[in-house]
Amino acid sequence: MNNFARTPPRLHWVFSRSPLFFVTCCTYRRRPILARGEVHAALIDFATRAHADFGIAVGRYVILPDHIHLFVAGPDDFNLGKWVGTLKRVLGRAIAMDRSQDPIWQRGFFDHLLRSEESYAQKWDYVRGNPVRAQLVEKVEDWPYAGEFVTIYGDSSGLAALGQSEGCRVTCTASRRARRLQICLNGCAFFSWVASADGRFPDFVS
Repeated sequence: MNNFARTPPRLHWVFSRSPLFFVTCCTYRRRPILARGEVHAALIDFATRAHADFGIAVGRYVILPDHIHLFVAGPDDFNLGKWVGTLKRVLGRAIAMDRSQDPIWQRGFFDHLLRSEESYAQKWDYVRGNPVRAQLVEKVEDWPYAGEFVTIYGDSSGLAALGQSEGCRVTCTASRRARRLQICLNGCAFFSWVASADGRFPDFVS
């Protein structure tokens, strides 16, 4: 099993009106081909680009051997079906397959619209325990393929840390003089905040 960093950046984005979807995608015939570093790295890159380019935010997620759960919210014109289809293609390219002609993914996906912070927390409390129930690890925090990209509703309690595979380097730079905070993945900026008029950054910056 690959070793993943346990100290992610805490990214805060509070959604007050955007719909929040709980999404599940399964592999074809539930083949155990997803829980690997290459797939995790591909998800990190995809979620980062989706946010930077289109304002689509992936919250908490967990990758199991034969399926993936995630929470996602987007702008008013967000097309969930199209986005999931693109996600499947991107993650599929990260999976080294044999010569089988079988598809990688089960057709379609499952989604549920969450209507409150409470339902988000309750759903996450259940799905984050899947690796333990499947006897893959003894404790939820030992599962490396789970975490959070963007904090939705401003609540990070009880979360597994965002994993980073080798080759995925996250850095956080705060410049008081420039009044800007920037978080970079492999040297490319994907989150940036400008300080308020009194020169303060968000409260998660120490």
